[in-house]
Amino acid sequence: MKVKPKFQIGDWVRVKAYVEFNYDHEKRVADKRNLEQPIIGQIVGARMKFLGKYFAGGVYPSDEYGTDTDWDEPCLQVSGSMIVWLVRDGYLNKPYEVLEEDVEPWYDTHTHCIRFKNARDPKLPWRKTNMTWSESDKADLRKIMKDVPRDSKGRWIK
Repeated sequence: MKVKPKFQIGDWVRVKAYVEFNYDHEKRVADKRNLEQPIIGQIVGARMKFLGKYFAGGVYPSDEYGTDTDWDEPCLQVSGSMIVWLVRDGYLNKPYEVLEEDVEPWYDTHTHCIRFKNARDPKLPWRKTNMTWSESDKADLRKIMKDVPRDSKGRWIK
């Protein structure tokens, strides 16, 4: 029986935690990381991730003199899988891989709908950054960069 997904591409959601996939002593595991502050982003897709035991592979001598060698390729012996949602908080930002229990729909305070219907739809920012530069910081950096040598086309010289 086909299961209908809870979210669609383009839905706005609030995320409390994300998942990183690591190898823990030859086993692939999902490590959950809580966010300090929940993010609001858009669903951009889903991905199936596989869990299991990882074999590194390598070269093994097949006879006692080591003249014949055998090559085992690295592989993952799959013991399970999970689906993660891909959520972006900016067009150029890397998507977060998020479990379904850590995602909740982000409702508009006026219409209580997941998809926005008016011309004032919120737009995903081009790039979201956590850096906050004051105007004096920006002015200081501009002064520093004026002293960096440049070539005839205006590019910085290494």
